[in-house]
Amino acid sequence: MAEINNDDKVSGVTLRETKKDDIDSIYKLCCLAELNESLLNKPHIGFLLAHYSAHPEFKEIFVEHVGKTPFFVVEYNNRILGSTLGYTQEQWKTVRGGLIDAAQKDPLWIPGALEKLEILDPHSIGYSVCEKIVTHPDARGMGVGKMLIEALKQNSNSQFQYSEVVEKVFSGENLLPLENIASQKFHEKVGAVKVARSHRYSYDKSYLGEDGSFVDGIYLLPLGK
Repeated sequence: MAEINNDDKVSGVTLRETKKDDIDSIYKLCCLAELNESLLNKPHIGFLLAHYSAHPEFKEIFVEHVGKTPFFVVEYNNRILGSTLGYTQEQWKTVRGGLIDAAQKDPLWIPGALEKLEILDPHSIGYSVCEKIVTHPDARGMGVGKMLIEALKQNSNSQFQYSEVVEKVFSGENLLPLENIASQKFHEKVGAVKVARSHRYSYDKSYLGEDGSFVDGIYLLPLGK
């Protein structure tokens, strides 16, 4: 792992790599941010797709990442305020086979978006991945998310950082009023560009189970490397 430049020691906020002792706190953060029925008609609130509270096995998955993938926390007075989990390009290939899931056809590229980033072929770029970023509700607006993104950027030697943000949620054929606007705006604020939308896909570990299907916005953040 790369050394993290922590510019917030004066304020008492610490940015550091995740330790195994942090996992319970990170899991609780994810439970607070999970997509569930309480978010219906609250499109401005950001969320994570997985129904973490119903799947405690995620804690074991998190433990497996400690010391192996880019995995950081922001801490204040021994309290975890936020966390992010990423992948290097090589690690992501073991998950997806490539930038986009090899089992799926290309996403729906947004006209002009790749050209804006001077990308001729998205499959040939160097990239790292922001797979998950979560902050405690009490810490929103404090810059915790930006600190976590900066940690991933410092840890990467790639041209771009790849992220997926859920934008549409379906129950059966019904589109639900869940737009994840906060997550979309956060990515835009840190400089990421939405370059595509995914095809509709299923994920049985959401609170909707087998009835749920989703569409993601696909973002690339230039890293200037």
